[in-house]
Amino acid sequence: MQNAWTPEAIDAAIARRFVAEGCMSRADLLLRAPDTIAAMVERLNREYVDRGLRPLRYFPVDFLDPTHKGVYALPFPPDAAWVTLHTYGGLFAYGSGATLIAPLYWQTEPLLWEALHPQGIPSGVMHNGNVPVACEMIRQTRFALLVVDAEVASQTLAYLAERNLTETIAGTIAFSPLYGQYKPIDGMGAGPILREFHVTPGCPLFFQGPDEAGTDRFRAHDDFLVEIDGDSCLVTGLSFAVIPLLRYRISMRVRIGADGFYRIDV
Repeated sequence: MQNAWTPEAIDAAIARRFVAEGCMSRADLLLRAPDTIAAMVERLNREYVDRGLRPLRYFPVDFLDPTHKGVYALPFPPDAAWVTLHTYGGLFAYGSGATLIAPLYWQTEPLLWEALHPQGIPSGVMHNGNVPVACEMIRQTRFALLVVDAEVASQTLAYLAERNLTETIAGTIAFSPLYGQYKPIDGMGAGPILREFHVTPGCPLFFQGPDEAGTDRFRAHDDFLVEIDGDSCLVTGLSFAVIPLLRYRISMRVRIGADGFYRIDV
């Protein structure tokens, strides 16, 4: 569903958040040189440490191979969590656990842990390049929630089906980057499959709740404003990380249906 962010609300939130650092408007922030922003982040980091808190965490900006020269780190608060897992994880994994299958260099494990550990839900992480080993872990742990890179979701669910393990899975969350393609996922008998598209690994923008499983309907997380103008889609996020994301253009074609849900065109 559409959320309540407006351009005016964005400017106001930036002013409230960055007034201590002298960034009073969107334009002011955008004019800051990268080294100035880096110094601002370092000051915020010292504030966390001085208050006896954990320092900031840094996660990869995108889903590219870590050897790619365009990969950068983005600072997050130390308690940053995978927000949809915090909401829906307990629905599928309560009394059991969760298995994450994804490239390890995405560094999504801390976000998974922060979402599930406060609910008493254990989790395990496996690299997506070795699906058989990951499925063996599911067989041994009987963890009920599968969180999986969408690229290997169908392969993983098919492997589980071949070994009569689909009844172990109460629900699946399959996630993709914003520049990924919307590919159907076949997972009959493995519970509902919720799809997500992430701004950075572990930070969902478009997501599905249980009522949208198996449909083409997506919600946008309340942390983000989505602006659609024809074929253009601009995303602004203020609270998902330390540095705001300002009118970032994504390559996917997004539209809003008459029912208020977002559709991701294939």
